Amino acid sequence: MSSSATVPLAPIGVRGMKVLDRDKFLRNVKVPVLKVKEENLSKIIHICKPYFLKLESFKTITSLEDEELKKCIFFNPEKVSQWTDIAEGDRTALCELNIKEDNFDDKEIQLTYDNWRYEAIFKAVLPENEEGVSGFSQIGHIIHLNLKEHLLEYRPLIGQVLVDKIKTCKTVVNKCNAIDNTYRNFSMELIGGEEDYFVTVKENNCIFQFDFSKVYWNPRLGKEHERILSYLKPGDVLFDIFCGVGPFAVPAAKRKTKVFANDLNPDSYKWLNHNAKNNKINSVYFKSFNKDGKDFILEEFKDYIIDLCNGKEQLNGKIHVTMNLPAMAVEFLKHFNGLIKDEKLWEKFNQEIIVYVYCFALGEDHVEIAKKMVIDNIGCDVSSNITDVFNVRNVAPNKEMMRVTLKLTKEVLFSENLSDSVSEPPSKKVSQRAMLPLGEVSNMDLLDIGGALEEAEQVLRQCFTKYQIDEVFLSFNGGKDCTVLLDITLNVLRDIYKRDDIASELKVVYIRTNGPFREIETFVDQVKEHYGVTLLVTEGEMKNTLQRLLDQDERLKAVLMGTRRTDPYSENLEFMQKTDPNWPQIVRVSPLLNWSYHHIWSYTLQRRVPYCSLYDRGYTSIGSIHNTWPNPALATKDNCGCITYLPAWHLTDASLERAGRGTAPKVPVNGHATYSNGIENNHINGIDSNHKSSDHVHPSRV
Repeated sequence: MSSSATVPLAPIGVRGMKVLDRDKFLRNVKVPVLKVKEENLSKIIHICKPYFLKLESFKTITSLEDEELKKCIFFNPEKVSQWTDIAEGDRTALCELNIKEDNFDDKEIQLTYDNWRYEAIFKAVLPENEEGVSGFSQIGHIIHLNLKEHLLEYRPLIGQVLVDKIKTCKTVVNKCNAIDNTYRNFSMELIGGEEDYFVTVKENNCIFQFDFSKVYWNPRLGKEHERILSYLKPGDVLFDIFCGVGPFAVPAAKRKTKVFANDLNPDSYKWLNHNAKNNKINSVYFKSFNKDGKDFILEEFKDYIIDLCNGKEQLNGKIHVTMNLPAMAVEFLKHFNGLIKDEKLWEKFNQEIIVYVYCFALGEDHVEIAKKMVIDNIGCDVSSNITDVFNVRNVAPNKEMMRVTLKLTKEVLFSENLSDSVSEPPSKKVSQRAMLPLGEVSNMDLLDIGGALEEAEQVLRQCFTKYQIDEVFLSFNGGKDCTVLLDITLNVLRDIYKRDDIASELKVVYIRTNGPFREIETFVDQVKEHYGVTLLVTEGEMKNTLQRLLDQDERLKAVLMGTRRTDPYSENLEFMQKTDPNWPQIVRVSPLLNWSYHHIWSYTLQRRVPYCSLYDRGYTSIGSIHNTWPNPALATKDNCGCITYLPAWHLTDASLERAGRGTAPKVPVNGHATYSNGIENNHINGIDSNHKSSDHVHPSRV
């Protein structure tokens, strides 16, 4: 065989294929072979194994009709093209078995779709310089993908290839959005195979069955479930606040830990009970509840602790509390603070309570970020009670799922140092100060907003003189600025059209961030009801999302935004300015450009405009849960040394408005706060603010 360059072994001519055509994967290729006798075959195979041609549905060793040379061994042409490409030591070993260069030859074979692994097909088909299908989860017979936007047009092909190539796969789904904040499931689309979402999986010696389209299950958490279960002993008690279908609760009860399992999702509750019954769990060790996590803490957990103190319950072990809802579990910690009001129980309480709370930490020091999230949310300094901070798994670049383990002491359970924001649930609260008596509001140090308001109204009138109401939409993200803009806009529209019901004709577009706050999601719904506007919820990268909006409604010509000049790179914006040529073409209208931070709060408090409850808890500029923290400039300590935060309108230095954005700010020490850079590492609703403002359409600022 003459020398030649190695041959790339991959499908050709299929780049950009969006509908699977199996015939296009036919390819004839010459590959090196070694023709050998049958004697010493096992020794020859051992030497040649590193060079084997390994393909799907392909035999590396075949029989020959030659009377003397009975076997043909196929080599990988990407590794070997000539005899001397075989390592010298291997050639010597082959020669000792009477296998020489004369035995080396080539042979033409035809490769088909059946011979290619799914990785090779995706590499040959999908965009060459973009990230491909980087990974997926398999839950029973279902493969679950989270495809990047540039791969969405390849969904049918990707789904079909995975069904073809993975024998245990019958169904392929793609995640359509983030995990739902209420029920921890997500919308999905079928992109390949059967529409069959009922799955059976085995974990920790238990069988779990459920409808994957309606509940949450992450196969990557199996080891973490096992770790927590190893801490539980017979005679212990487990309160599983966000239990899902039971990956902690069911095996724990099977091991004779007494379990109180709760989940808000009625489908999770249904399958939780199914799995308990299916695994023959003794009801002595298992009770299930279908409640909000807060109610479960305030009722079941609280009653159990009181009964223990009063001798109505007996416990020889420890109490464990699992809070596996990383997007928002820390927000429920505050309900443990001051949970027990009866001082007579103080002396009777002697139980060891261990809480395992999960969270997402985005930043460099994941351990410190996770600790701070726990301390901030529980409402008092429990740093000395934190016994472990464990990195469960990497979720995304610089984003880790963390588990914080802390002891829940009587000092926390019997605490009397509770703020209003702790005692009132965010889901029921729009704001505190919007409900203050007018007299108290009027006594606050508020700005005269007359001139700023007149200017904003003039810009809006100019906008609606140039464009009809159905040609304009308002970009909304639940923040203070865009809420003020919405309030002013509706007042102007009522005056122009002389109709109180005009609000229903104004399109308001909520572009969901990656990792929205639960309070923001709730507030957006409240705003829709409060103002009676038409709300469209969408998500995705800003540029593509805007293009989709314009494609769906060709009438749209202008977008109202709550941008202010103090926003990053917004200093030189004009009130009405067209987008740059490389962006979808629309006019951005920014009536609040010249407003300050204090203008916004003065208008909000004077006009009693509703706002998100996060502002009551020290947040001054809100992005996603991954890059937003209470502003350290508003941090204060109570008499017990617990760190709390003043409401947002107490910020006197407006230049520190974004001090809680970006990497986690440091907790104030001795009254002096230190700040992270509020601009770096920050994304505003999907727009990287490190770019120049002229290159972007900034959505309403939070």
